[in-house]
Amino acid sequence: MSNETVEVKDLRSSLEELDIASLRKKAKNNAIALTREHTKQQIIDQLVEAISKHNYAQAADGDLKPGWARIKIHRPSGSKQQHVFFNINNYQGYIPLNIEVDVPIKVLEVLDHAEEMKITGEDEFGAPKWGFELSYPYTLLAKLDGPDPKPGFEVSRDRKIAGKKRFYKKFGIYPTDRMYQSFLLSGNKFNPWGDFTSAEPGSPESETSEEF
Repeated sequence: MSNETVEVKDLRSSLEELDIASLRKKAKNNAIALTREHTKQQIIDQLVEAISKHNYAQAADGDLKPGWARIKIHRPSGSKQQHVFFNINNYQGYIPLNIEVDVPIKVLEVLDHAEEMKITGEDEFGAPKWGFELSYPYTLLAKLDGPDPKPGFEVSRDRKIAGKKRFYKKFGIYPTDRMYQSFLLSGNKFNPWGDFTSAEPGSPESETSEEF
């Protein structure tokens, strides 16, 4: 544990404050299978290991780079929450609270759309007034426009779609994921009337096969 980062140590510390029932619920949310024999410390160790595998926003350091924003998410009063989870087209990670961190600008849109109904005051009759407020209020310290530094799933998705479109244009068949993957693994040989083939040039099979 001595080589853990400050963020991971803070995470471990926050988990140690929870009772075992809360830890088991958190483990379930992180797809961690537990048995009755798991001790509190074992659950904490598994949670730390699982959460640490995700991208964890690092404390701000040095000049801001294009495409990034420097923020500080504030921990709600009385809350023991240590981080906020985000997922943007399979680019996912955790942002620690009460720490200045650098995140891709696209993360701001996620935070801006995370709202919940809260009591915002009282009306003239003393009844509570409800309204939407940010779930994770934050301070924007700096922002430097630029290309998305963490395109994540978008790049591979667009590349796959472009490849499938070329496939359709050439063969007149729009492939499933499995078909397209098999096609790529077959050495870009495709028999439009049957399975994929890696037939040698000149063979009967190659007469109906084409290069991609």
